[in-house]
Amino acid sequence: RLPSAWRKRLSLTESRFTWLTGVERAECAFWTCSLYALTFASAWLIFLALNYEVPALSLFSALAIGQIAGVVSFIPMGFGTREAGVVTSLARAGHGDAAVLASLIIHRCASTVVVASYGIVSLRSISRHRGR
Repeated sequence: RLPSAWRKRLSLTESRFTWLTGVERAECAFWTCSLYALTFASAWLIFLALNYEVPALSLFSALAIGQIAGVVSFIPMGFGTREAGVVTSLARAGHGDAAVLASLIIHRCASTVVVASYGIVSLRSISRHRGR
């Protein structure tokens, strides 16, 4: 049985998307997956730009763990907890130094702009959809 805070959050999420059709849900899934792919690609490019080589699988795993930590923390956008999850995961994989933290700070700044842009586009699309 889930804790009450989680049940409340899940019920809010379900009620927000009940008006979407199957095609619109598929579009949401596509954009969500593309956002995660863009997040991974940008992190990998930032690590490469700073001449810090991290194996792609290690970085992907660390970013996934960081995303989960950010969601579970209930902090908006997972500020701090996402980075802590990534740093901890990469440190356990043998990649823990200042370059990792610097890369993650740059990545957070860049990804926040991308996520905010996606959010604005999504809100405009939803408002146009509801206005029909």
